[in-house]
Parts: sequence; C-alpha cells; structure tokens
Amino acid sequence: MRPGVSIKLGELREIVAAIRRVDLKVADVAALSRRVQYLLHGFVIQTPILEPGTKVYRAVKWDQKYDLTARLGYPPPEKISKFGRANTIGQSLFYCSVGWNAPQFELHLEKGDFFALSRWRVTERLIVNNLGFTDRVFSRLQSDRSSIPQWIRRDQNPQTPSARLLDKFFNEEFTREVPAGEEHLYKMSVAITLPFLHDVAEDEKIEGVRDHRVAGLLYPAIAVLGHGDNLVFKPEIVDRYLAIEQVEYNQVVDRKVDGKYVTYENKHIDFADAFSPAGCIEWKNRCAEWNIVIPPGGSVRISKENGRAVYRNERGEVIDPA
Repeated sequence: MRPGVSIKLGELREIVAAIRRVDLKVADVAALSRRVQYLLHGFVIQTPILEPGTKVYRAVKWDQKYDLTARLGYPPPEKISKFGRANTIGQSLFYCSVGWNAPQFELHLEKGDFFALSRWRVTERLIVNNLGFTDRVFSRLQSDRSSIPQWIRRDQNPQTPSARLLDKFFNEEFTREVPAGEEHLYKMSVAITLPFLHDVAEDEKIEGVRDHRVAGLLYPAIAVLGHGDNLVFKPEIVDRYLAIEQVEYNQVVDRKVDGKYVTYENKHIDFADAFSPAGCIEWKNRCAEWNIVIPPGGSVRISKENGRAVYRNERGEVIDPA
C-alpha cells in the first residue's frame, strides 16, 4: 500500500471501533469501503508475485455434466445474488485455490452433489495482494499449519502500535467465518477487498512485471482451517492470463464431519485435458489415468487424500493424470 498522511493512534482506534460497530445488515458497501480506504494511509503490506506456470484449482457445483468451458470459469454477474468474501451482489469474480483439495470444501458440498474440479495455469507474472496470513488468524482457525508463507519476512512484521492495530483489523475482519444465511456479514470483507485490489501506481511499478494491475487477492482457505491458500481473480485477468489444463467430473458419495474437520469420498465420473477452440470440453468418457514410468532405483509414493489417489515422485511433486 502506498504511504500517505499518517493518522494518530487515538484517532485510528476510534475509526476502527466505529467501523466494527456498523450494522452490516443495512450498511452500504461503497460508503463502508471509503471509511476502510482512509485507514490505508501509510499502511505497508508484503505481497508475492505469481510466476508463470503456477497451478490453481477451481470447483463448480453442477446439476449435470456440461460441455462448455465457460461453465468452469467465473459466473455471469446476473447469477451473483449474494455477497461473497470478495464480491458484492452482481459482481463476478473467479475464486480458486492453490491446492486441488480446498475448492470442494469451499463449496460446502453434501452427499450426492456433483461438481467439476478444474485446473488452470498462470501464463504471466501477476501481482496479487494478500490478507489473513498472520499467526493470530491461524490460531483462531485452530490450524496446525507449520508456518506462514515464505514470502512474508518476519523482520518486516508491523512494528508500531498503529501498524499492529491495522494489521489485526484488516486480517481478522477479512477472514471472518460467515455462516450460511448470514452473507450480509461479508460486506466488511468486501469493503476491505475493494481498496486492496487497487492498481499499482506509476512510481511503484515492479521490475519484470508487464501488467501492473493488481490481478487478485491471496488469502488462507478458511474452509480447510487455513491449511491451503485461496485466490480470487478479476475476470479480465482470467481471460488474459489463465489457461485451463484439465477438468474432472465427480460426485460426492460420502461426507463425514468430526467437529471442525470434514472429509469427503468422491466418485470420479469423467475427465478431460483437451478443449476445443470453440470452448467445448472434450470429455474422454473415462476417469483420469496415470501413465507412470519409474526409472531404475526410483520410486513413486501413492496416498489417498480427501477420497482421491495422489501420486508423487521422489521430490514430492504431484504426478498429473492424463
């Protein structure tokens, strides 16, 4: 965030307290976001650059198997009838995850549901802002995540009382757990998202990055207790810099809940890794298959993760199906 006019600590505390008291059932998001933006003067944040080749995963609940790639991407604005963590009503965004397992949990799928899990590749260096990567947030989620991302430097954690206050406010409010039916509570995280998706100023441009728009927002996956990372991208970024690579069509055959922990058992129905120029999914009418050649003295580790077989090479890298 770009430095600006500093706000005295006492005034800062009063503003934050007033914002927290806002009745979100009747609050106007634009007005709330303007109050949030005022707090950003002088606030500094570290954030990563997504490199070309980064894989992201997106799950979409389906009522049947569809043939159009558009069904895997961001939804039409007219379909958005509720607030989300980053979107207002009528605002289309592309929610996805850095790992393949988190998207299913984010959809809160039930036994019998059908869903498509797609994988996409980032094709250009992208600037993403971030929220939620703090020890306090992970503690609240009761996460046993071993460390926060390596791109966060511990020696640059907020040092002043004002910086710590703002860091606590932005990160905790954005990652608030919102029950179904209470989506109006997302108004606060939406109000925070809007200024965090600002474009980079001319004198702050980053070497080696061609598109200086902020592409999206990175944050811990709340539905998996912070054990994975989510991303939300602007639609125009998806259109230019994300390429679809594969999709699986699945059905949830079992769902078990043990306190805060949820496990799924899925039935894999179909798979595709080719897509026509006209935007059609070229289904293979079979499940994904792994063609693995193990070199002499080599090994492959097979594990079952969230009801799915996962193959990894000796370096721990996931081997993709075909």
